[in-house]
Amino acid sequence: MKGFQVATFRLTAYLVFTITALLCGNVVAEPATTETVSLDSLDSGAVETALRESLYWGEVGSRSGYSIQNVLTMAMKANPNWGTFAANHAAAHGELIAACAWPNPEIEVEAGRETARDGGASAGTYSLAFSQPIEMPGKRLARQVEAQAGFAVIAGEALEYESLLRADVVEAYWTVQYHDALQRLWQTLLDVATRLQDIAKTRVELGEAGTIEQVNANVEVLRAKRERDAARRRMLGAKAALNALVGGCLPGDFKLSQGFPDTPRATELRASIASALSCHPRLQKLAAELEQRYATLDKERTAWWPDLRLGARKEHTLDSNSAAITAGIEVPLFNRNQGGIAKAQAQAQKTYNDISIAFNEIRRDVEVAYQTYQLAREQIATYNEGLKQASEQAVSLAYISYRAGATGYLDVLTARRLLQETEQGYIQALYDAATAKARLEKATGTLIRSTKR
Repeated sequence: MKGFQVATFRLTAYLVFTITALLCGNVVAEPATTETVSLDSLDSGAVETALRESLYWGEVGSRSGYSIQNVLTMAMKANPNWGTFAANHAAAHGELIAACAWPNPEIEVEAGRETARDGGASAGTYSLAFSQPIEMPGKRLARQVEAQAGFAVIAGEALEYESLLRADVVEAYWTVQYHDALQRLWQTLLDVATRLQDIAKTRVELGEAGTIEQVNANVEVLRAKRERDAARRRMLGAKAALNALVGGCLPGDFKLSQGFPDTPRATELRASIASALSCHPRLQKLAAELEQRYATLDKERTAWWPDLRLGARKEHTLDSNSAAITAGIEVPLFNRNQGGIAKAQAQAQKTYNDISIAFNEIRRDVEVAYQTYQLAREQIATYNEGLKQASEQAVSLAYISYRAGATGYLDVLTARRLLQETEQGYIQALYDAATAKARLEKATGTLIRSTKR
């Protein structure tokens, strides 16, 4: 009876093992027709190579791709917003033409027939008059100065937009590289997870591990595929955003050449603030606007000056012929353009206040961008000073122990997830430093050079 119970237990265990293996997608091989499966039959060198290849630490870029300078050159030529500034420049030129034009002359013709009161003779009559308005010299000059000031305003707007566009293009460039780096990260982790899945399958077949180990391996493969596909979709979206900034000049499947700088150059806060407050494009544009406001104020102050009207008149009546030279002038008795002057003064004061606001906002933006940039540099230094190496060693030791049977799959999984989080955090730090540098350049309005990898 005891032997029968042992045989029954072995048969039941065999059936449970077989059903479990089939549910996990494994087919139990028959010893008579298949070679013996063992851990040594797997290519352990390929797994170790895959583990080491996954440690690329955010290195991206293709030699045949576009550099930042290439993309910026395209944006400065093909961005559709440049057409708006060209139209504004043409409008300013039209205003200057109108300001330089003289007032039109006036011609008056009158014709009729005149009869004497006593009912006697009658004759045709006519009169011809010509007059030309003449503006005061200061009045016309003020209008021309206001029109000419519009060119500086448009140039300032274009300069400010160029600075913003440059920063947006650089940030979009690094966004593409960031998602490309994440896609590569998850692709390499998928390769490693696939090879570890093979090992887990073999361990389950040999009875060295439970089914849960293979289930965990399958979950890791599916998770890596999901994250890789998500990173690819985000990268395609980032490419579309970058291509829009350059007016759609990039080809359909373009590549980028520059990788993240791993040693961002240090900068000083005081120097950055001083540079921003001295030559920021926004301040230059507002200064040009203030000059235009003052010119408008001068124009409004001279607008009430009366125009001199000179002319000549010739008349033919029933009993006389006459010719005369005429002169007239408007008497500014009720309106001296007080409303226009007050409005121009208010607009000038508003622009002056805008300059004060701009100084405050630029200082704030520089300080915020500087602190973000410094934080990213410190994060990169933390990774380079030992965190990267420690995570690599943890994975190597966990894999060796797992191959030797000293530890389980969960230990490898924990170490690999730690490595993944470290790599992902390092890529994030590289991206944060690159984009923070672009925002610092936007805040200061100047370029900051970084060291190459």
